[in-house]
Amino acid sequence: MATRTRWWWGALALAGCGSSVTIGEIRRDDAAVTPSDAGVTPVADVYVPPVDVGAPGDLGAGGCEGASPPVGTPCTVGVGGCQRAGAYVCRPDLRITVCGAAPGSPAVELCNGLDDDCNGMIDEVAPRTCFSGPAGTAGVGVCRAGTQACVMGAWGPCASEVLPSAELCNGLDDNCNGAADESLVQQCGDLSWSMPGRYTRPPQMVPAPVARAYVDACAAMVHRTYLTNADDGYATEMLPFAFQAFGRAATSVTMTANGVVGFNAGTWAFNNTALPAARATSSVYAFWDDLAMRDGICTTVVGAAPNRAFVIEWHDARFFPVMMSDAHLSFEVVLEETTNVIEVLYQRMEGEAERSLGASATVGLQGDETPASTDTVSFNTARPMLAGSGLRWTPAPVDMRGTCRAGAQRCAAGAWGTCSGEVGPVAERCGNALDDDCDGTVDNGCP
Repeated sequence: MATRTRWWWGALALAGCGSSVTIGEIRRDDAAVTPSDAGVTPVADVYVPPVDVGAPGDLGAGGCEGASPPVGTPCTVGVGGCQRAGAYVCRPDLRITVCGAAPGSPAVELCNGLDDDCNGMIDEVAPRTCFSGPAGTAGVGVCRAGTQACVMGAWGPCASEVLPSAELCNGLDDNCNGAADESLVQQCGDLSWSMPGRYTRPPQMVPAPVARAYVDACAAMVHRTYLTNADDGYATEMLPFAFQAFGRAATSVTMTANGVVGFNAGTWAFNNTALPAARATSSVYAFWDDLAMRDGICTTVVGAAPNRAFVIEWHDARFFPVMMSDAHLSFEVVLEETTNVIEVLYQRMEGEAERSLGASATVGLQGDETPASTDTVSFNTARPMLAGSGLRWTPAPVDMRGTCRAGAQRCAAGAWGTCSGEVGPVAERCGNALDDDCDGTVDNGCP
Protein backbone atom coordinates (compact mmCIF):
# COMPACT_ATOMS: atom_id res chain seq x y z
CA MET A 1 0.00 0.00 0.00
CA ALA A 2 1.38 3.39 -0.94
CA THR A 3 1.54 6.28 1.51
CA ARG A 4 1.69 10.08 1.01
CA THR A 5 3.14 12.82 3.15
CA ARG A 6 1.31 16.14 3.65
CA TRP A 7 2.94 19.26 5.18
CA TRP A 8 0.74 22.18 6.34
CA TRP A 9 1.76 25.63 7.59
CA GLY A 10 -0.49 27.79 9.58
CA ALA A 11 -4.19 27.79 8.96
CA LEU A 12 -3.84 27.38 5.21
CA ALA A 13 -4.98 24.06 3.78
CA LEU A 14 -3.74 22.50 0.55
CA ALA A 15 -6.23 21.73 -2.15
CA GLY A 16 -7.99 18.51 -1.45
CA CYS A 17 -6.86 18.24 2.17
CA GLY A 18 -9.81 19.94 3.93
CA SER A 19 -8.11 20.37 7.37
CA SER A 20 -6.61 23.26 9.28
CA VAL A 21 -4.04 23.75 12.03
CA THR A 22 -2.81 26.50 14.34
CA ILE A 23 -0.94 29.48 12.87
CA GLY A 24 2.78 28.79 12.60
CA GLU A 25 2.37 25.05 13.19
CA ILE A 26 4.01 22.55 10.81
CA ARG A 27 2.29 19.19 10.79
CA ARG A 28 3.17 15.99 8.90
CA ASP A 29 0.38 13.55 8.16
CA ASP A 30 1.33 10.07 6.86
CA ALA A 31 -1.77 8.30 5.77
CA ALA A 32 -2.36 5.13 3.82
CA VAL A 33 -3.49 5.53 0.26
CA THR A 34 -6.80 3.96 -0.11
CA PRO A 35 -8.48 2.81 -3.34
CA SER A 36 -10.33 6.09 -3.33
CA ASP A 37 -6.95 7.84 -3.64
CA ALA A 38 -6.28 6.20 -6.97
CA GLY A 39 -4.80 8.62 -9.34
CA VAL A 40 -3.63 10.94 -6.57
CA THR A 41 0.06 11.65 -6.66
CA PRO A 42 1.65 11.70 -3.19
CA VAL A 43 2.79 15.12 -2.07
CA ALA A 44 5.92 15.35 0.05
CA ASP A 45 7.70 18.26 1.75
CA VAL A 46 5.09 20.84 0.67
CA TYR A 47 5.91 24.37 2.09
CA VAL A 48 3.32 27.11 2.30
CA PRO A 49 4.90 30.51 3.21
CA PRO A 50 3.31 32.35 6.24
CA VAL A 51 1.23 35.53 5.79
CA ASP A 52 1.94 38.41 8.28
CA VAL A 53 -1.60 39.33 9.29
CA GLY A 54 -0.60 41.16 12.45
CA ALA A 55 -2.79 41.29 15.58
CA PRO A 56 -5.56 43.58 16.88
CA GLY A 57 -4.00 46.80 18.18
CA ASP A 58 -0.71 46.09 16.36
CA LEU A 59 0.78 49.36 15.03
CA GLY A 60 2.38 47.47 12.21
CA ALA A 61 0.73 47.58 8.81
CA GLY A 62 0.56 43.85 8.47
CA GLY A 63 -2.72 42.91 6.84
CA CYS A 64 -3.72 46.60 6.45
CA GLU A 65 -1.41 47.69 3.63
CA GLY A 66 -3.23 50.27 1.53
CA ALA A 67 -5.93 50.87 4.17
CA SER A 68 -7.14 54.44 4.70
CA PRO A 69 -6.34 56.19 6.92
CA PRO A 70 -2.89 54.59 7.17
CA VAL A 71 -1.68 53.01 10.40
CA GLY A 72 -0.24 55.67 12.74
CA THR A 73 -2.40 58.55 11.51
CA PRO A 74 -3.47 60.75 14.50
CA CYS A 75 -7.13 60.43 15.52
CA THR A 76 -9.62 61.42 18.23
CA VAL A 77 -12.72 59.77 19.67
CA GLY A 78 -15.53 61.16 21.82
CA VAL A 79 -16.81 64.75 22.18
CA GLY A 80 -16.39 67.53 24.74
CA GLY A 81 -14.65 66.47 27.92
CA CYS A 82 -14.70 62.84 26.79
CA GLN A 83 -12.55 63.46 23.73
CA ARG A 84 -9.28 61.50 23.68
CA ALA A 85 -6.42 61.42 21.17
CA GLY A 86 -4.69 58.39 19.70
CA ALA A 87 -3.56 56.90 16.39
CA TYR A 88 -5.05 54.52 13.80
CA VAL A 89 -4.13 50.83 14.29
CA CYS A 90 -4.69 47.73 12.19
CA ARG A 91 -7.65 45.36 12.54
CA PRO A 92 -6.22 42.34 10.68
CA ASP A 93 -9.37 40.31 10.97
CA LEU A 94 -11.19 42.97 8.92
CA ARG A 95 -8.11 44.31 7.10
CA ILE A 96 -9.06 47.90 8.09
CA THR A 97 -7.60 50.58 10.35
CA VAL A 98 -9.45 51.90 13.40
CA CYS A 99 -8.72 54.63 15.97
CA GLY A 100 -6.86 53.07 18.86
CA ALA A 101 -8.06 55.64 21.48
CA ALA A 102 -10.92 55.07 23.95
CA PRO A 103 -13.29 57.96 24.93
CA GLY A 104 -13.35 59.27 28.48
CA SER A 105 -16.29 59.09 30.88
CA PRO A 106 -18.92 61.89 31.08
CA ALA A 107 -18.94 64.13 34.16
CA VAL A 108 -21.50 66.47 35.75
CA GLU A 109 -21.99 69.60 33.61
CA LEU A 110 -20.45 72.75 35.14
CA CYS A 111 -20.48 76.44 34.22
CA ASN A 112 -17.00 76.54 32.77
CA GLY A 113 -17.25 76.86 28.99
CA LEU A 114 -16.74 73.10 28.53
CA ASP A 115 -18.90 70.13 27.52
CA ASP A 116 -18.40 68.16 30.73
CA ASP A 117 -21.19 65.61 30.15
CA CYS A 118 -20.08 64.93 26.57
CA ASN A 119 -23.43 65.51 24.89
CA GLY A 120 -22.19 68.00 22.32
CA MET A 121 -23.54 71.07 24.22
CA ILE A 122 -21.70 73.54 26.47
CA ASP A 123 -22.87 74.83 29.86
CA GLU A 124 -26.48 73.61 29.64
CA VAL A 125 -26.89 74.12 33.40
CA ALA A 126 -29.92 75.49 35.17
CA PRO A 127 -29.79 78.99 36.72
CA ARG A 128 -28.66 79.01 40.34
CA THR A 129 -29.78 80.99 43.37
CA CYS A 130 -27.58 83.91 44.46
CA PHE A 131 -27.47 86.64 47.09
CA SER A 132 -24.74 89.24 47.54
CA GLY A 133 -26.07 90.81 50.74
CA PRO A 134 -24.89 90.19 54.31
CA ALA A 135 -25.18 86.66 55.62
CA GLY A 136 -28.47 85.89 57.33
CA THR A 137 -30.52 88.62 55.61
CA ALA A 138 -31.83 86.67 52.61
CA GLY A 139 -35.50 85.90 53.19
CA VAL A 140 -35.75 88.41 56.06
CA GLY A 141 -37.95 91.46 55.54
CA VAL A 142 -37.89 92.63 51.93
CA CYS A 143 -34.60 90.88 51.16
CA ARG A 144 -34.81 88.19 48.52
CA ALA A 145 -32.29 86.02 46.71
CA GLY A 146 -31.92 86.35 42.95
CA THR A 147 -30.82 84.03 40.18
CA GLN A 148 -27.70 83.74 38.06
CA ALA A 149 -27.49 82.30 34.56
CA CYS A 150 -24.38 80.72 33.08
CA VAL A 151 -23.06 82.96 30.29
CA MET A 152 -19.95 82.09 28.27
CA GLY A 153 -18.44 79.88 30.96
CA ALA A 154 -19.12 82.19 33.92
CA TRP A 155 -22.03 82.98 36.19
CA GLY A 156 -23.70 86.25 35.23
CA PRO A 157 -24.99 89.01 37.52
CA CYS A 158 -27.39 88.18 40.32
CA ALA A 159 -30.71 89.24 38.81
CA SER A 160 -33.79 90.26 40.78
CA GLU A 161 -32.14 90.07 44.21
CA VAL A 162 -33.33 92.53 46.85
CA LEU A 163 -30.63 93.73 49.25
CA PRO A 164 -30.89 95.49 52.62
CA SER A 165 -31.33 99.26 52.43
CA ALA A 166 -31.90 102.13 54.80
CA GLU A 167 -35.07 101.74 56.87
CA LEU A 168 -37.98 103.81 55.56
CA CYS A 169 -41.34 104.69 57.09
CA ASN A 170 -43.39 102.28 54.98
CA GLY A 171 -44.42 99.38 57.20
CA LEU A 172 -41.67 97.19 55.73
CA ASP A 173 -38.43 95.77 57.08
CA ASP A 174 -36.16 97.52 54.57
CA ASN A 175 -32.89 96.78 56.34
CA CYS A 176 -33.82 93.12 56.80
CA ASN A 177 -33.12 92.91 60.52
CA GLY A 178 -36.47 91.39 61.44
CA ALA A 179 -38.21 94.62 62.48
CA ALA A 180 -40.18 97.20 60.48
CA ASP A 181 -39.93 100.98 60.87
CA GLU A 182 -37.93 100.65 64.06
CA SER A 183 -36.98 103.89 65.88
CA LEU A 184 -37.57 106.15 62.89
CA VAL A 185 -37.68 109.85 63.75
CA GLN A 186 -37.27 112.69 61.30
CA GLN A 187 -37.16 116.46 61.41
CA CYS A 188 -40.21 118.31 60.16
CA GLY A 189 -41.72 121.73 59.76
CA ASP A 190 -40.55 124.77 57.83
CA LEU A 191 -36.84 124.13 57.22
CA SER A 192 -36.29 127.15 55.02
CA TRP A 193 -34.45 128.85 57.91
CA SER A 194 -31.84 126.11 58.16
CA MET A 195 -28.09 126.44 57.70
CA PRO A 196 -26.43 124.41 54.93
CA GLY A 197 -26.52 120.70 55.74
CA ARG A 198 -23.54 118.77 57.08
CA TYR A 199 -22.57 115.12 57.24
CA THR A 200 -21.50 112.89 60.11
CA ARG A 201 -19.47 109.69 60.07
CA PRO A 202 -18.82 106.99 62.69
CA PRO A 203 -15.70 108.02 64.63
CA GLN A 204 -13.28 105.49 63.13
CA MET A 205 -10.10 106.89 61.60
CA VAL A 206 -9.72 104.17 58.98
CA PRO A 207 -12.18 102.57 56.57
CA ALA A 208 -14.23 99.91 58.35
CA PRO A 209 -16.47 97.04 57.18
CA VAL A 210 -19.81 98.20 55.78
CA ALA A 211 -23.08 96.39 55.23
CA ARG A 212 -23.43 97.30 51.57
CA ALA A 213 -21.91 94.82 49.11
CA TYR A 214 -19.45 96.18 46.56
CA VAL A 215 -21.05 96.64 43.13
CA ASP A 216 -18.94 95.95 40.04
CA ALA A 217 -20.53 98.72 37.97
CA CYS A 218 -18.45 97.89 34.88
CA ALA A 219 -19.93 94.37 34.87
CA ALA A 220 -23.54 95.51 35.30
CA MET A 221 -25.87 94.70 32.40
CA VAL A 222 -26.81 98.40 32.17
CA HIS A 223 -23.96 100.83 32.81
CA ARG A 224 -22.08 103.76 31.35
CA THR A 225 -18.32 104.02 30.91
CA TYR A 226 -16.21 107.19 30.92
CA LEU A 227 -12.52 108.10 30.57
CA THR A 228 -11.20 104.70 29.44
CA ASN A 229 -7.37 104.77 29.38
CA ALA A 230 -7.47 108.46 30.35
CA ASP A 231 -4.97 110.40 32.41
CA ASP A 232 -6.67 113.33 34.15
CA GLY A 233 -9.93 114.62 32.67
CA TYR A 234 -13.50 114.47 33.95
CA ALA A 235 -17.02 113.50 32.89
CA THR A 236 -20.46 114.70 33.99
CA GLU A 237 -23.67 112.70 34.34
CA MET A 238 -27.17 113.72 35.46
CA LEU A 239 -28.30 112.01 38.65
CA PRO A 240 -31.13 109.48 38.16
CA PHE A 241 -33.04 110.64 41.26
CA ALA A 242 -33.34 113.65 43.57
CA PHE A 243 -30.34 113.98 45.90
CA GLN A 244 -29.47 116.51 48.59
CA ALA A 245 -25.72 117.06 49.04
CA PHE A 246 -24.88 119.21 52.07
CA GLY A 247 -28.49 120.35 52.21
CA ARG A 248 -28.57 121.54 48.62
CA ALA A 249 -30.22 119.92 45.62
CA ALA A 250 -27.69 118.12 43.38
CA THR A 251 -28.81 117.38 39.84
CA SER A 252 -25.53 116.08 38.42
CA VAL A 253 -22.11 114.74 39.40
CA THR A 254 -18.70 115.44 37.88
CA MET A 255 -16.42 112.42 38.06
CA THR A 256 -12.68 112.98 37.73
CA ALA A 257 -10.01 110.52 36.68
CA ASN A 258 -8.17 111.38 39.91
CA GLY A 259 -10.69 109.86 42.32
CA VAL A 260 -13.00 112.80 43.12
CA VAL A 261 -16.77 113.29 42.69
CA GLY A 262 -18.09 116.86 42.66
CA PHE A 263 -21.77 117.81 42.95
CA ASN A 264 -23.04 120.03 40.10
CA ALA A 265 -19.41 120.90 39.21
CA GLY A 266 -15.89 119.62 39.81
CA THR A 267 -12.20 119.76 39.03
CA TRP A 268 -9.74 117.35 37.43
CA ALA A 269 -6.70 118.57 39.44
CA PHE A 270 -4.19 115.76 39.93
CA ASN A 271 -2.10 117.30 42.74
CA ASN A 272 -3.93 116.49 45.95
CA THR A 273 -3.96 118.86 48.92
CA ALA A 274 -5.23 118.87 52.45
CA LEU A 275 -8.91 119.76 52.98
CA PRO A 276 -10.45 122.21 52.51
CA ALA A 277 -9.28 122.22 48.92
CA ALA A 278 -9.24 125.55 47.11
CA ARG A 279 -11.93 126.33 44.50
CA ALA A 280 -13.79 123.12 45.33
CA THR A 281 -17.53 122.53 45.18
CA SER A 282 -19.22 120.04 47.50
CA SER A 283 -17.12 116.96 46.78
CA VAL A 284 -16.38 113.39 47.78
CA TYR A 285 -12.65 112.65 47.84
CA ALA A 286 -12.80 108.89 47.48
CA PHE A 287 -9.09 108.56 46.65
CA TRP A 288 -7.65 111.85 45.38
CA ASP A 289 -4.28 111.09 43.78
CA ASP A 290 -2.60 111.32 40.37
CA LEU A 291 -4.39 108.35 38.79
CA ALA A 292 -4.58 106.94 35.27
CA MET A 293 -7.45 104.83 34.00
CA ARG A 294 -7.42 101.35 32.52
CA ASP A 295 -11.10 100.35 32.28
CA GLY A 296 -12.29 103.87 33.12
CA ILE A 297 -15.11 105.04 35.40
CA CYS A 298 -18.38 103.09 35.24
CA THR A 299 -21.77 104.15 36.59
CA THR A 300 -24.92 102.14 37.24
CA VAL A 301 -28.11 102.22 39.28
CA VAL A 302 -29.09 99.40 41.64
CA GLY A 303 -32.29 98.78 43.56
CA ALA A 304 -35.82 100.08 43.01
CA ALA A 305 -37.36 103.47 43.82
CA PRO A 306 -37.44 104.94 46.39
CA ASN A 307 -34.44 102.96 47.61
CA ARG A 308 -32.13 103.19 44.61
CA ALA A 309 -28.40 103.75 44.76
CA PHE A 310 -26.23 105.45 42.15
CA VAL A 311 -22.81 103.78 41.89
CA ILE A 312 -19.66 105.46 40.48
CA GLU A 313 -16.78 102.98 40.16
CA TRP A 314 -13.12 103.53 39.30
CA HIS A 315 -12.29 100.10 37.87
CA ASP A 316 -8.70 98.82 37.93
CA ALA A 317 -7.04 102.24 37.91
CA ARG A 318 -3.31 102.80 38.35
CA PHE A 319 -0.96 105.64 39.19
CA PHE A 320 0.75 108.07 36.85
CA PRO A 321 3.21 107.59 35.17
CA VAL A 322 1.58 104.49 33.76
CA MET A 323 4.79 102.88 32.43
CA MET A 324 6.07 102.56 36.00
CA SER A 325 2.83 101.61 37.76
CA ASP A 326 1.84 98.06 38.67
CA ALA A 327 -1.03 99.23 40.89
CA HIS A 328 -4.57 97.86 40.66
CA LEU A 329 -7.13 100.17 42.29
CA SER A 330 -10.88 99.53 42.31
CA PHE A 331 -13.12 101.68 44.50
CA GLU A 332 -16.49 103.42 44.24
CA VAL A 333 -18.78 106.18 45.52
CA VAL A 334 -22.42 105.25 46.30
CA LEU A 335 -25.20 107.85 46.61
CA GLU A 336 -28.42 106.66 48.27
CA GLU A 337 -31.84 107.87 47.19
CA THR A 338 -34.15 109.28 49.89
CA THR A 339 -31.58 109.06 52.72
CA ASN A 340 -28.93 111.21 50.92
CA VAL A 341 -26.26 108.99 52.43
CA ILE A 342 -22.79 108.99 50.82
CA GLU A 343 -20.61 105.88 50.91
CA VAL A 344 -17.12 105.09 49.63
CA LEU A 345 -16.30 101.40 49.20
CA TYR A 346 -12.89 99.88 48.48
CA GLN A 347 -12.44 96.57 46.69
CA ARG A 348 -8.89 96.10 45.35
CA MET A 349 -6.10 98.45 46.47
CA GLU A 350 -2.80 96.83 45.52
CA GLY A 351 0.61 97.74 44.10
CA GLU A 352 3.32 100.34 44.66
CA ALA A 353 3.55 99.50 48.35
CA GLU A 354 1.86 102.05 50.66
CA ARG A 355 0.86 104.37 47.83
CA SER A 356 -2.10 102.10 47.04
CA LEU A 357 -3.16 102.51 50.69
CA GLY A 358 -3.29 106.31 50.50
CA ALA A 359 0.28 107.40 51.23
CA SER A 360 -0.05 110.15 48.60
CA ALA A 361 -3.85 110.54 48.54
CA THR A 362 -6.55 112.67 50.15
CA VAL A 363 -9.65 110.86 51.44
CA GLY A 364 -12.62 112.76 52.89
CA LEU A 365 -15.63 115.00 52.32
CA GLN A 366 -15.99 118.77 51.78
CA GLY A 367 -18.99 121.08 51.49
CA ASP A 368 -19.16 124.30 49.50
CA GLU A 369 -20.47 126.62 52.22
CA THR A 370 -18.30 129.35 53.77
CA PRO A 371 -16.46 128.36 55.79
CA ALA A 372 -16.48 124.92 54.20
CA SER A 373 -17.34 121.92 56.34
CA THR A 374 -14.81 119.13 55.93
CA ASP A 375 -14.20 115.62 57.19
CA THR A 376 -10.67 114.41 56.49
CA VAL A 377 -10.20 110.66 56.82
CA SER A 378 -6.58 110.75 55.70
CA PHE A 379 -4.10 113.01 53.93
CA ASN A 380 -0.92 111.45 52.53
CA THR A 381 -1.25 108.70 55.11
CA ALA A 382 -1.40 104.98 54.38
CA ARG A 383 -4.57 103.33 55.73
CA PRO A 384 -5.76 99.69 55.51
CA MET A 385 -8.20 100.25 52.63
CA LEU A 386 -9.04 96.58 52.18
CA ALA A 387 -11.64 94.70 50.20
CA GLY A 388 -15.00 95.02 51.93
CA SER A 389 -14.08 98.17 53.84
CA GLY A 390 -15.52 101.61 53.35
CA LEU A 391 -16.77 104.92 54.72
CA ARG A 392 -20.35 106.03 55.33
CA TRP A 393 -21.50 109.62 55.78
CA THR A 394 -25.04 110.35 57.00
CA PRO A 395 -26.70 113.81 56.81
CA ALA A 396 -26.59 115.54 60.17
CA PRO A 397 -29.73 117.02 61.75
CA VAL A 398 -30.63 120.40 60.28
CA ASP A 399 -28.88 123.29 61.97
CA MET A 400 -31.47 126.08 62.29
CA ARG A 401 -30.70 129.82 62.40
CA GLY A 402 -31.48 131.95 65.43
CA THR A 403 -34.22 130.73 67.72
CA CYS A 404 -35.89 128.63 65.02
CA ARG A 405 -36.03 124.89 65.60
CA ALA A 406 -37.22 122.02 63.50
CA GLY A 407 -39.95 119.78 64.81
CA ALA A 408 -39.84 116.00 65.09
CA GLN A 409 -42.21 113.26 64.00
CA ARG A 410 -42.13 109.53 64.57
CA CYS A 411 -42.99 106.69 62.25
CA ALA A 412 -45.87 104.45 63.30
CA ALA A 413 -47.59 101.74 61.26
CA GLY A 414 -45.84 102.85 58.08
CA ALA A 415 -46.77 106.55 58.30
CA TRP A 416 -45.24 109.67 59.84
CA GLY A 417 -47.00 111.06 62.87
CA THR A 418 -47.74 114.65 63.89
CA CYS A 419 -44.91 117.21 63.74
CA SER A 420 -44.24 118.46 67.25
CA GLY A 421 -41.80 120.87 68.84
CA GLU A 422 -41.34 123.17 65.83
CA VAL A 423 -40.32 126.79 66.56
CA GLY A 424 -40.68 129.20 63.65
CA PRO A 425 -39.48 132.78 63.11
CA VAL A 426 -41.19 135.69 64.91
CA ALA A 427 -40.72 139.46 64.81
CA GLU A 428 -37.34 140.55 66.09
CA ARG A 429 -37.40 141.54 69.79
CA CYS A 430 -34.93 144.26 70.43
CA GLY A 431 -32.50 144.01 73.29
CA ASN A 432 -32.66 140.25 73.88
CA ALA A 433 -29.49 139.46 71.94
CA LEU A 434 -31.36 136.80 69.96
CA ASP A 435 -32.11 136.28 66.30
CA ASP A 436 -35.87 135.99 66.69
CA ASP A 437 -36.72 136.26 62.98
CA CYS A 438 -34.05 133.69 62.12
CA ASP A 439 -32.43 135.73 59.39
CA GLY A 440 -28.91 135.28 60.70
CA THR A 441 -28.64 138.67 62.42
CA VAL A 442 -29.25 139.51 66.09
CA ASP A 443 -31.48 142.48 66.91
CA ASN A 444 -31.52 143.68 63.32
CA GLY A 445 -33.67 146.78 62.81
CA CYS A 446 -33.34 147.76 66.45
CA PRO A 447 -32.23 151.30 67.46
